[in-house]
Amino acid sequence: MPAICGRGWNVVVSIAPRVSQIGAVDVPMSHLVEWLEPEVGRVIIDRTGFTERFIYRVTFAPVSLDAGGAGVGAEPAGAEPIEHALKEQLGLELQSTQGAVEVLVIERIERPTLN
Repeated sequence: MPAICGRGWNVVVSIAPRVSQIGAVDVPMSHLVEWLEPEVGRVIIDRTGFTERFIYRVTFAPVSLDAGGAGVGAEPAGAEPIEHALKEQLGLELQSTQGAVEVLVIERIERPTLN
């Protein structure tokens, strides 16, 4: 896979109707987690303990979110949801739990004034 910005990311947005693929060369687990969070719409905490850099490629059915953030649409033949693809293709499992996470709250915003 060709390197992009020196990080080894190789993202193919669509390889067939409603089928996506992401892959990387020589990246830490944190890069996969960083990409996955917006894809699954949740905060992900890496508890793998995996510290080596690695190569991966995952083919999956992307989730289309409706206005309320719920997934819509059926998976096309030959593609599976990202959670299943990670387990089947990489041996990684996403587990839902409850816990404390850091949140940034913006309480007020004002236009800057001239000094």
